[in-house]
Amino acid sequence: MTQNGKEKTMEKVVEWLGEVGSGKSLVNQKWDITPIEDTDIIMASTEGLPFSIGIEITEKFVNLVIYTGIETAVLPNQERLKLYRDLLLLNNENQMMKLLLAGREETIGIRVDLDILTLGKMEFNDALSSLIIGAEALKTILSSSITGQTEEKEENSIEDIIASELESGKSKKSIIKDLVSAGMSKEDATAIVKEIAEKLNMDARDRYIS
Repeated sequence: MTQNGKEKTMEKVVEWLGEVGSGKSLVNQKWDITPIEDTDIIMASTEGLPFSIGIEITEKFVNLVIYTGIETAVLPNQERLKLYRDLLLLNNENQMMKLLLAGREETIGIRVDLDILTLGKMEFNDALSSLIIGAEALKTILSSSITGQTEEKEENSIEDIIASELESGKSKKSIIKDLVSAGMSKEDATAIVKEIAEKLNMDARDRYIS
């Protein structure tokens, strides 16, 4: 892809993030965009999310990344090995987002790669949701893998994401599939989606849970 092509793709992404909509989809929220000087990267943040999302345009992909700031290189060997095992298992269960280690400090990151050729706004929104679901799954791993790790309450919880996707018209079956891909058991995913749908008093005529 030419530099001009990268710029057009970035303009499209920035335009999506700038379109504040009436729905509750993540991409329709009010996003603050900060370009990183001398790079093809922008940082996107929105109210309620405790982290920023880095967005980079490469030759063939749009990469969305959350760097957690959690450095694993300094962990005791036993804790580090258990954490790496858990991260690899989660990657094996996931179909969209993946966890990674970056830099000499082996900082944990969460990433989704989208093919530029098929890039669309709804797929981009699904990528944002997948990152947040991945962050929730990572919290669970860290609570059992790293001793002394504290957890902060996040305003934009996994329940908020599920409710938002249900209200925007996404099917229960599809949301359950995303949750399972992000590391949640099918039983837990089915139960939480069903519970939230009931709270929203949603019509389930065409949204069967398999």
